[in-house]
Amino acid sequence: MIGITLLHLAQISGDTLRWYNADSADWSVARLIMGPYCHWAIKFVIDPSLDGRTLHSGRVHIWNPGDSLIRMRLCRGTASNPGVVLDSGSFYATVGHSFYEVPFGDTIILNRGDTIWLWCYQTRITGEWPWTIDSGPAVPGYGDRISFDGAVWEGLNDYGFNSNWVMELILTPVDVEEGPARPREFFMHITSSNPIKGVLRLQYGISHEDEGLVSLKIYDVSGRVVQTVFSEEKSAGYYELSIPTSSFSAGTYFLRLETPKKGLNQEAHNKEVTNDWTCADRRFSGVWGYLEVV
Repeated sequence: MIGITLLHLAQISGDTLRWYNADSADWSVARLIMGPYCHWAIKFVIDPSLDGRTLHSGRVHIWNPGDSLIRMRLCRGTASNPGVVLDSGSFYATVGHSFYEVPFGDTIILNRGDTIWLWCYQTRITGEWPWTIDSGPAVPGYGDRISFDGAVWEGLNDYGFNSNWVMELILTPVDVEEGPARPREFFMHITSSNPIKGVLRLQYGISHEDEGLVSLKIYDVSGRVVQTVFSEEKSAGYYELSIPTSSFSAGTYFLRLETPKKGLNQEAHNKEVTNDWTCADRRFSGVWGYLEVV
């Protein structure tokens, strides 16, 4: 059995999750003919020490610059394949031998047992070699994922390389006094694809200032409450939720996350309300979400 140790390296921007050897003197390029596309990724199984942490950004080291757009995806997947795309971004590598970073924001929550993938891909132009590898040894199945089509994934070691990709995940810094970072304001983020098919998945956050009675309601286009998902006391933190939508008719719906209004004036409250809808209780403010059910 091969023991795998997750590397936690402190950086100014937060903790870094990576598999590669940080000694850049021995980095090189993996010269692989991968067809019209190249896909490379690393993955992590989230252990209890990272439960509840949030992601700051992803970084990848590019060996050769090129004219093709490089896309980066943060995914939650299985042991063999990245599945749900949590966030994404893109960049042009105009300078070689350099790191490129894609911010993901603080709404991506890590949960114990999740398999998280950081996945880059690019339309490959002949003569361009974007991907950087370390001097090893490889962490098979974790630091060396490679694919020719973005669907079937293998390891660099399958092609004779005892190396890992030079790419990493940067976590939101930990607040020493309060533990894992908590939202500075309440938010709601739909993580499932829109339109919704069967299950609505979302993340939301409650700040310390907004602790108390929190509710989540779903409205139809007429402003009628279709479902009160919950109305209960909530403490500060990040939350995830799955809502079955099989009983909903096809159409457009709105979600409203409401939390006690603390320190917000009436003008700010009015700006939060959209579509000329108003809260029945003006002590509350909220955020809206839009979705379609098919």
